[in-house]
Amino acid sequence: AAAEDDAAAKLDGEVKSPLTGIGVKGVYIAQPSDEDTPVILGYLKNKDKVYLIKTAAADVRKALEKLSGKEVNLFGKERNKGKYLIVLNILADEDKPVERRKRRGF
Repeated sequence: AAAEDDAAAKLDGEVKSPLTGIGVKGVYIAQPSDEDTPVILGYLKNKDKVYLIKTAAADVRKALEKLSGKEVNLFGKERNKGKYLIVLNILADEDKPVERRKRRGF
């Protein structure tokens, strides 16, 4: 992970920010805790890839437990060439636009 952070810091135009990462939308499936893989919380499946999900924040871990089987927007950093997603934050879904109808019909 440290080598990937160092490589990212050397990129031209890279902005030093705590929000450096990617946002991924997909269906989160929780994995039952296992002694073999206690750090992997589950996986996120979207139309392009499947990410194994990890996090270090206890509040994010608790929030993810409630979202199993639902579509979520996660923000984090890719690790191990895109195999893992280290989740930093759960992004709120955008509100759907209000549906408006014409008063006089179609």
